Amino acid sequence: MALTDARRQGGDVIFLQETHFRADSAPTLSSPHYPSSYVSNYTVSKSRGVAILLGRHVPFVYDSHVTDPGGRFLFLKGTLGLTRCTLVNIYLPNRNQCQSLRSILNKLSRFSEGIVICGGDFNVHLDAPGEGNPASCKPDPSLRKRFLQLLHGQQLVDSWRVLHPAGRDFTFFSNAARSYSRLDTFLVSHHGLHLLHSTTIKPITWSDHAPVHLELTLPTVSERDRTWRLNETLLKDTMNRTDIETAITDYFRDNLTPDVSLPMVWEAHKCVLRGKLIQIGARLKKFRTGQITDLLRNIYTLETSHKTHGSLDTLKELTLQRATLNDLLTHNTLRSLQITKLKYYTQGDRCGRLLANAVRQRHMATYIPKIRCADGSVAHLTPDISTAFLSYYRTLYNLSDTPPPSEVIDQYLRDSYNSTIPEETKEALDTPFTMEELASAVKSMKSGKSPGPDGFTMGYYKTFLSSLGPHFLQAFNSLADHSTIPQSALLATITLIPKPDKDHTLVPNYRPISLINTDVKLFAKLLATRLNPLLPTLIHPDQSGFVTSREARDNTIRTINLIHRAQVQGRPTIFLSVDAEKAFDRVDWHYLFGALRHMGFGSKWMAWLQALYSSPTAQIRVNGTHSTPFGIRNGTRQGCPLSPLLFVLAL
Repeated sequence: MALTDARRQGGDVIFLQETHFRADSAPTLSSPHYPSSYVSNYTVSKSRGVAILLGRHVPFVYDSHVTDPGGRFLFLKGTLGLTRCTLVNIYLPNRNQCQSLRSILNKLSRFSEGIVICGGDFNVHLDAPGEGNPASCKPDPSLRKRFLQLLHGQQLVDSWRVLHPAGRDFTFFSNAARSYSRLDTFLVSHHGLHLLHSTTIKPITWSDHAPVHLELTLPTVSERDRTWRLNETLLKDTMNRTDIETAITDYFRDNLTPDVSLPMVWEAHKCVLRGKLIQIGARLKKFRTGQITDLLRNIYTLETSHKTHGSLDTLKELTLQRATLNDLLTHNTLRSLQITKLKYYTQGDRCGRLLANAVRQRHMATYIPKIRCADGSVAHLTPDISTAFLSYYRTLYNLSDTPPPSEVIDQYLRDSYNSTIPEETKEALDTPFTMEELASAVKSMKSGKSPGPDGFTMGYYKTFLSSLGPHFLQAFNSLADHSTIPQSALLATITLIPKPDKDHTLVPNYRPISLINTDVKLFAKLLATRLNPLLPTLIHPDQSGFVTSREARDNTIRTINLIHRAQVQGRPTIFLSVDAEKAFDRVDWHYLFGALRHMGFGSKWMAWLQALYSSPTAQIRVNGTHSTPFGIRNGTRQGCPLSPLLFVLAL
């Protein structure tokens, strides 16, 4: 429930106190949204405990951390963007607070670097005498004075009080004393106060303490680009599917005109349906969260009133509202747990995505903190890092401005390659694609894959295949008649996967994966399905990769046999292993299409391929931001079903 509520409130870095986990039996407190967690638990019992959770896209580079065997504090040091900082979480006891804090601050002074951001439950009334509720509640003024003196000695400042010098609010309500107090806050280094944007106290809901929200403005952290992706859960509802199918039917009925090319009509339909899906998603979100939103609004109103007037009737109503909210959140959490258990029960023993996610090495973050540029300098800012990647890939995908002479390519192919496609095979390749082929391709494509820039997933095409299929075939079959694919459809997003055991400050040590729009990928799958059976007749037997009915072990067996022959015959032998650098990316299109024509591929087949390679563009995603699109003039995209087959034909 804590992680769900943290995500609902938009927290990027979460400070939790009183986690109540014992050190030898504590859960990881991680989730897909908070993959990095640091905890400090008590070794004796489940009391105490603090944790710091980092969101998936938080630009934090870890350096080191310190935990407390007593579960009272946690120090985490690193770099947030370009800002050197130390994150501190403290949970003080309800006695001898100053003595405990002095010990913690002494340790912190030896460990901390940069700006200190300290969140905690300090069990000390941070309000001045008379500011509490009721005003007659007079906590020990000496304790507060000594506490503030300790903070002053370390140049730590109460961020809420800085931004609300005349404000009056509270984070804890004592049922026993019927009094409010402010025990929780964020402390910030004095020299980091210029980064403060806001500090707010939220209503007390399922916990007995109010959450405190601290917002910082880090000038070196770029704002993430917002992208839309289809939420496939919308497609599980019958009414939603009916609405979407009606929208598809109405769109094509009203927009299929001779004045507009079929590929353009197809591409435009995604814009219309995207708007429809956003509308449905917003409506359902409002319906699902409406009850919680109304409860939170009522709790805020009642709590504000109770803080001011202290009415017993208001407290009773406030308690009821909190109980209702707690029941609703608990119900939602239990439902999520039941779905998770069902998923593990039905898929836990299968070799699928669930198992792959469980055994794969998880990266702490997708953030790229720095990159070494071509001139030797080091880029730290995300725009500069993005520029370094953009410069590298723009050069890589534009290797030659001057195409090699076609007669040189043709002469080379005539001298080195003599296999051609039979006439009947060429005619079969050129026949228009059918609904049966499309249905088979859709069925074979895996769900759950990341979509391209248009945001439409494979689930969309699988769900509405009967309605979309005829229009899809009309649009893409027409490419053989000199139609073109709209340039927006050929845009891909390149995501960067760090290669293991490599220096990740170097641009070439990232593997570029092209996220292509699903409909374009589906068209490439149709082409690949037709081409795949022909490869064994076109490719030499020594080439086993990417050729159907051949396996990598075939060449392993060949190698063993050759080693055995060399040993038996006593012949001097050399085995040479070579690796083509950026092999997919360096395929020359002029040579590729020359080779395909030499092999005898027909005019329609060549037109389909040239439509895919007419004017493709790409944008690079770095730290949640996108570079400017750039043109591609060579290479086959990693992530496209057709790329391995074209690569091996060129090879």
